[in-house]
Amino acid sequence: TLPDNGPMVDLLKQLGLLNARGNEFFYNCVVFPICDEDGNVVSFYGRSVEGKQHLYPSGVHKGVFNSRVIRTTKRLFLTEGIIDCLSLYQLGIREAVSLYGTNGLTSELITLFQKNRISEIYLCLDNDEAGKEAREKIADKFTDLGIKSYRVTLPEGIKDVNDYLLSGRTKGDIEGLIAQAEVIECKQKALSSGALSSEALSSGNSEPFKIIRDDTQIIFESSNRSYRIRGLSAARLDQLKVNIKISVNGSYHLDTFDLYNAKSRQGFISQARKV
Repeated sequence: TLPDNGPMVDLLKQLGLLNARGNEFFYNCVVFPICDEDGNVVSFYGRSVEGKQHLYPSGVHKGVFNSRVIRTTKRLFLTEGIIDCLSLYQLGIREAVSLYGTNGLTSELITLFQKNRISEIYLCLDNDEAGKEAREKIADKFTDLGIKSYRVTLPEGIKDVNDYLLSGRTKGDIEGLIAQAEVIECKQKALSSGALSSEALSSGNSEPFKIIRDDTQIIFESSNRSYRIRGLSAARLDQLKVNIKISVNGSYHLDTFDLYNAKSRQGFISQARKV
């Protein structure tokens, strides 16, 4: 029995294991530690054995469950919660991490994905409307980061990955679902090919632009003008130093500047108008 106060009680309150009154926050729960990328325990998740409640300490969500696996792979499987993540692990899919619910894509998760250059994420969210809507929104964000998203569709009548495991499915079954997973085509992805209207580019040019993209540059091209952009990197969104060449009827202007810098942007616009 702990005393009513003292350093140990204060520490347990700080960790979120005791509430403000000194009572056990995760009473009657199965509790899972959540670590940061260095393996330090920074938070906890509790699943009630009675009401099936999901409990986290108050405040900002910290840590990533199974975060160390992010260092060892370029492909990840993302679930809504820790129980589903563990269910994938039990099925033999070890490259699994979890969100904090449908709205729980934290900045810490995004930072780790970028830092470790994750290129593919399979979204294994719940088989309900909330899960389906969240899947599209999350995939939309990953598109901005240069990450390809896949839709893993659970069978009809199966609520989530844990339900899938409890129904008696095996590693072979989940691998079959993964093999059938479809790429989620987001609105932004339409920019990687085909034509784009002049209204979308605000160019004032009535002719649609053709977009050409490779690993080093993006080119917006029409019959009389083109914009070539080099230097953009989804892995380094903290800086946007780019090289832009605008060509119009044989004349051109070439400049290198920081898109985050308003003065630099205005300088480029002023020079580009003279082309």
